[in-house]
Amino acid sequence: MSVAYRGIRFLSLSFSHLKVATSSSLKKEPVPSGFRKISPFGCFVKENFTKSEDEPVSSVFSRLGKQWRELSAEEKKKYEGLSETSSKERAAKFAALSHEEQQKLIEQNKIDAEERKKRKERKLKRESRPPKALTGYNLFMKEKLKQPRQDGEKQKDLMQKAVKEWRELSDQVKEKYNSCAHAANETAGKS
Repeated sequence: MSVAYRGIRFLSLSFSHLKVATSSSLKKEPVPSGFRKISPFGCFVKENFTKSEDEPVSSVFSRLGKQWRELSAEEKKKYEGLSETSSKERAAKFAALSHEEQQKLIEQNKIDAEERKKRKERKLKRESRPPKALTGYNLFMKEKLKQPRQDGEKQKDLMQKAVKEWRELSDQVKEKYNSCAHAANETAGKS
């Protein structure tokens, strides 16, 4: 191995840990909602969105998406122009705010994003969790709470009464409920 090659190799190794800050690697603060760029499709939706009472929003958007894809390039140019002007107006509106107001909006945007992320994680955790196995107590309570209430009887009173009844049941009757629950869990594959 030549000395020059070793020198270049050593030089590249010694500087490999340094990071060069380029304009693309510098992170910009995210612009808060209401001031972000709007896409040409967003302008199209804004202009053409009409929803009737019985039509779900998802079908409205699928209809608009289909209409957007069927537009010619000339028609899409109109919405690209609208998008540019709208985005410039939004950017100017944000730039017109004081630095403190901008920072406040950016911080609120971060807080909102964190809350959305936490909600999404909780939902994912809740949906991926396996269902709990039934117990004899669950079956007994289900049976008791299905019974019609008497006039003026509160749910709380009904629950307390059912709990008291469960505690006073004999072990043989409790075992009957437990075996039914175990059988239900076996068929559902929960045990």
